[in-house]
Amino acid sequence: MSAQLSTAEVLIEKLLAHLKAEGYSPRIQRWYPARVRQLLDYCNRNSLSIETVRSGHVTRFLRQQYRRTRKRYSQLPPFQKWRHRYTGAVNMMLRLVRGAWPVSDPPRTALEVLHHDIVQDYDMWLRDLRGLHALTRAKRTKHALGFLTSLGPRADQLGLAELSVRDLDVLEAML
Repeated sequence: MSAQLSTAEVLIEKLLAHLKAEGYSPRIQRWYPARVRQLLDYCNRNSLSIETVRSGHVTRFLRQQYRRTRKRYSQLPPFQKWRHRYTGAVNMMLRLVRGAWPVSDPPRTALEVLHHDIVQDYDMWLRDLRGLHALTRAKRTKHALGFLTSLGPRADQLGLAELSVRDLDVLEAML
């Protein structure tokens, strides 16, 4: 338990150092560590390490905090507005720990694995052969994954081989 507490304190110190180095306001320097400490407590109670936290964990944490806050205060904005009080701090901490946030969930089905591989290859092509910036690649790969997902079961290996120009026009219209 004390090792987890010391790890939590090290993470809080890392966050504080980042906030100070980047010139965040004193108010944010007070609020963010408190919010992150609540996330770390949630992780500790649920036997999660901060390195393994996924988007679903963050959503469950936020919903739990919302329910707790609602018990204390009767007048709260809807969850989608309220959650922004936490997401800045939580997202920053997760970016500091993991290097990038959000992290996409791993593919669960064979079709999702295929789509993931196609999009990953597309991203490498955009980077290596086209020399595009990371933000441009992120947008394009997001659209490509959306297109593959919109095709549904037709987006298996056989179905992709039979794509028509009309299907590709739909992709272009999405962009």
